[in-house]
Amino acid sequence: KLSVIKSFFGWLTVSKIIAADPSKDIIPPRLQWKSPRVLSKDEYRRLLAVIDEPRDLALMQLLLQTGIRLAEAHQLNLPDISLPKNITDESMGVLRIMQRPQESQVAYINATGCRALSAWLLDRPAVATDAVFVSRNQKRLSRRQMQRLMNNYIQEAGLSHATIKALRYSFATHHLIQGTPLKQVQECLGIKLLRSTEVYVEVAQSLKAQYMQANGL
Repeated sequence: KLSVIKSFFGWLTVSKIIAADPSKDIIPPRLQWKSPRVLSKDEYRRLLAVIDEPRDLALMQLLLQTGIRLAEAHQLNLPDISLPKNITDESMGVLRIMQRPQESQVAYINATGCRALSAWLLDRPAVATDAVFVSRNQKRLSRRQMQRLMNNYIQEAGLSHATIKALRYSFATHHLIQGTPLKQVQECLGIKLLRSTEVYVEVAQSLKAQYMQANGL
């Protein structure tokens, strides 16, 4: 609101409708920091339970198990994925993520994600595109379609105040709770600056305290 007021009075001044800008010296308020929405274990299990489609489950697991962005999942092509032939509980898959033009990053996906992806690739129709996730019209699933699908499942699971970004936040926070080094989480998220992950540390510490309280003997 203040930005609109400043722009308006700035225009009045430039147009010489008023002699001086009375809003010039107003100091804007500090933006309030909002803690990221993180899904609890029960919430993300409830979320996975409402998904029946192999494609949608693979996409959801990919986002939850790797922390990649929706845009990065949208760009995935079949040659970018390497899955083990025989998937065990210790299996790891590899993804090549395109973050920027001519710049890629290797991401690892655990056995849970490997199983979901493998099930979808077996069910995936033979189409002309190399896109990993395809729509019913045999084209690459668009980012808007992906977002709508994931948000619909979030609503169906009854997760209040959660959006698709909560999947990435949940990946980072739960890894920190389980003891994954901050540097490793930073690299998995593709974040350049370490201080950008500090918010996840604060949330992880808060959740640790909540789990200790809820699960006490």
